[in-house]
Amino acid sequence: MSQYENAARHYEKAASLDSKNIEAHFNLGSIYEQLDRVELACAAYETVKKLDPDNQIATEALFRLKQ
Repeated sequence: MSQYENAARHYEKAASLDSKNIEAHFNLGSIYEQLDRVELACAAYETVKKLDPDNQIATEALFRLKQ
């Protein structure tokens, strides 16, 4: 298991324990992006946007991934 996969597991657990944990969802998006799991990355960033509509970094990440 790679370090990214291990980190993803930890952030998945954190997000499941606190579904409003913006940091966990954002970090999941970043990790999934590194792992080239575009659909999962987009879903994580979309969750960030639902929790924090003004999050510009998540907006930019979604724009980049959907091109």
